[in-house]
Amino acid sequence: MASLTTEDCAALPQRLPSCRRRVRRGAKSKNCTTCVDIDGSMGEGGGQIIRISICLGCLMNQSVRVQKIRAGRSKPGLQRQHLTGAKLCADLVRGKIRNASLNSAVLDYDAKARKSIQKLQKQEIPKRTIVADCVTAGSVTLLMQAVLPILHFVTTPTEINLIGGTTVGFSPPYSYFQNVLFPILRDRFQANLCVRLVQEGYNPEGKGHVVASAGYGQAQVEPLQPVEMISQGSIVQFVCDVVIIGNKIAADQKVLEREAHDIIETVTAAVNTLPGSWRSSHERGDQALSFASWDAKTNASLSGLVRGVRFNFSYECRGTFKNSGIALQVYAVTSTGCILPGNALLQRKKTSGIGSEVAKLAVRTLLHELKSGACCDEHLSDQLLVFMALAKGTSKIRCRVLSDMSSKHFVTALYVFDKLVPGAKFKVLPSDDNNQTQVIVCEGVGFMGGDINRIYL
Repeated sequence: MASLTTEDCAALPQRLPSCRRRVRRGAKSKNCTTCVDIDGSMGEGGGQIIRISICLGCLMNQSVRVQKIRAGRSKPGLQRQHLTGAKLCADLVRGKIRNASLNSAVLDYDAKARKSIQKLQKQEIPKRTIVADCVTAGSVTLLMQAVLPILHFVTTPTEINLIGGTTVGFSPPYSYFQNVLFPILRDRFQANLCVRLVQEGYNPEGKGHVVASAGYGQAQVEPLQPVEMISQGSIVQFVCDVVIIGNKIAADQKVLEREAHDIIETVTAAVNTLPGSWRSSHERGDQALSFASWDAKTNASLSGLVRGVRFNFSYECRGTFKNSGIALQVYAVTSTGCILPGNALLQRKKTSGIGSEVAKLAVRTLLHELKSGACCDEHLSDQLLVFMALAKGTSKIRCRVLSDMSSKHFVTALYVFDKLVPGAKFKVLPSDDNNQTQVIVCEGVGFMGGDINRIYL
């Protein structure tokens, strides 16, 4: 079990009494023999514990039963998005999901089901195409959270088509993955990732499309590399990506100019006092953004440098008046390669003042991360834990202290790791900056893919 040395984690053994006990591998349950039992109500008690459990079950070739799924939520049990993600992971390694029904409190991943299928010769291996469709505007990025750790270890040519919402509430937008998560995974963990956005999808209709590929030109699996992100460094660049959603704002040129102007003023005023070499961009001169001549419906993008901040405006015209709004992400790049973001999404009928409001929400998050001295924002640190556990060597990341985080995802992840990757050793180092940040240290297991690339028909 992870040893935690800060006050924030002092209560962890009491909250997770079963973490100190190894699962009896011979434990039997209906439809899932020799499986690891996961209490789905532990920690966060939401979709995260399902995603991590099924993902690691697939990687470790270990049958898993998740029980008490979302027991404490207003709508307990499995929802369509959870089912889609679980089936996607199982399809990728040719496993089997059982009890896969909406609102079910139990979900089984049966790794043994693979062994009853006829094995193919290597020269007969076909290219695979998998479709994971949320049907509604279910989050595509949450599907990716479940499957990204598996993709690195796949050597069979595989293409995955993810359908659903790419920028929706209560989940990271695709732009966050593209600008923050993917660069860290590729450049630092040396993860094999090939992901591209085909089409954005918003509430309520969804229909976003992301394609992920794996196994092309990859003869053998290399272990994930450990990372060290413990020094924030100085700010060298600010970027603000703004997407105008629907036609209500863009239909009126005066409304478009007003909301865009409010966004620019709010963002630049908030970051203007922060130090760093990014301020030298003032000396190079601003690139004026001419919204008066920007017809968003015919020219879907507009970019420029305003008071040192790079603004990128774009327009998505598929929305209706009902779900018009603005999606905004502002992020800072530092001299040590850290990427710290703040993002917000507002969709509503009344759009007056929406530009200033969405910008304030995003900037507030960004400034909180920057001023704390963190190298990873709260959501990034959550998503890196699985990769740290699988990597070969010791990883270290600096993030805000647990007591300052909005979720129990860290606690939830440790509970699952203890069940499925007990060789990964986590600890939290005490803070040396007035208790604003902590350093999470993990000795990874150096996972090499196990037998997930054994090919079955």
